[in-house]
Amino acid sequence: MVGEKYAINAFLSIFAGAFTPIPYKVLTISAGRFSISLHVLFFASILGIGGRFFIVVTALKFFGKKIQNTIGKCFNVLLMIFLVLLIAGSLALKYNGDDFSHIRSSLIGTSKTISIVLKSIMLGTWQQIILVDFDSRAGSRKVFVQVFGEQ
Repeated sequence: MVGEKYAINAFLSIFAGAFTPIPYKVLTISAGRFSISLHVLFFASILGIGGRFFIVVTALKFFGKKIQNTIGKCFNVLLMIFLVLLIAGSLALKYNGDDFSHIRSSLIGTSKTISIVLKSIMLGTWQQIILVDFDSRAGSRKVFVQVFGEQ
């Protein structure tokens, strides 16, 4: 049962171990034990360790020596708070009943600006306007169109 749960959440678990002070070595050994794909292990590790390194280097670049002591004292606590918030957000989406609709919508965007010149929509040869509904629940939808311009 633990192996199944780990396999389902392998990427997030390995990323969290690489990004936060959670013992990363335990997670990598577990990845081998539960036959997690090497690609998942590699990319989650690169993103986690790279993200942690990037944050530290960026903070040092912008704030210099002033922040060096603060990073040493508080950085792991801040990363754990980030992890807790990430898990809480994931659980909220999972139990909302609309799993990834909100994520898809935020990646694609909820609005689009389209130019109209001389009463014609300015689209390329192969472009078109479409409406994509990511909400998996049935119900009515409203589309708002707002036009700005000069006469």
